[in-house]
Amino acid sequence: MKGIILLDNYFEDTEALATIDVLVRGGLEVLRVNMSNDKELTTQCGNKIVVDTFYKDVKLSDYDFLVIPGGKAVMNSLLNDKRVYDAIEVFNKHKKLIATICAAPALLRDYLVGKDYTCFPGFDKYINGNYKNTGVVRTDNYITARSMYYSIEFGLEIVKYLTNNTTLVERLKASNV
Repeated sequence: MKGIILLDNYFEDTEALATIDVLVRGGLEVLRVNMSNDKELTTQCGNKIVVDTFYKDVKLSDYDFLVIPGGKAVMNSLLNDKRVYDAIEVFNKHKKLIATICAAPALLRDYLVGKDYTCFPGFDKYINGNYKNTGVVRTDNYITARSMYYSIEFGLEIVKYLTNNTTLVERLKASNV
């Protein structure tokens, strides 16, 4: 299985990188997609990273899942980027997994109506769903997570959802991912 993670300047480091790490250890392929036109991105903590490709070069239908981390990128650019909503719509239309963490569940506001979810405290005001004060919530084809602290659990839930292999998930947990 292969998926994409949408990244823009000031994405939250741990939410993206720890999640990618867990997914790769779980045998999933993850393409790091740059939403900006810069050659490299600056993370929320000021680290510089080079991503795999640009959004304009991605054929969304080729991928099985979508991950969007939080951080300042959500408020600075992603909330107002039509391409993000287009990507969400493509994955949703085909009932493919959409996983968001921290501030990023706010991007799913139109999809989480009446559904259980979690997000960073305060961002629930953007979503008309059933907020759960917990680390990770899985509802239908959505996985949401509260904050950076839950990045590993978030990644493990994605692996579990996509592989349906609880033995693999338990092995990953035991390896102190």
